[in-house]
Amino acid sequence: MGKVTVRVTLRNRGEAAYATEVGVATPEVLSFVGVRTIAERAESRVRCSLENIAQDSGNNTLLCEAGNPLPGNSSVTFDLLFELPRAPPGLREVVLQLDCSTQSVEEEAVQGDNGQKLRIPVKVQSQLDVTL
Repeated sequence: MGKVTVRVTLRNRGEAAYATEVGVATPEVLSFVGVRTIAERAESRVRCSLENIAQDSGNNTLLCEAGNPLPGNSSVTFDLLFELPRAPPGLREVVLQLDCSTQSVEEEAVQGDNGQKLRIPVKVQSQLDVTL
């Protein structure tokens, strides 16, 4: 069983951002284990939950609440923890799509940096010991 940790840092370079969320589309082969907030302030705690499972797309959707508000000129960093319980034959990579949103008004010029596609290479190794 493989473990995958994805570190996410959100930076708010403007005014306070209300209802800040990160949506993460993950392939079915990854199982969400938990989230670990890397922060010094208790109010920066990030909470994640599986919102829906899209049967037809082969993806799960993870929704993470990252701040309400996320203060202006601040950042929050957190780790998303996954497991890869069994890799299908021929699996070469897993792809995650991360998209950040807020209910606050955001300048159109900076909206292009709210998403990221992450490609993680997968290398399957096995060990077989036979004792007679």
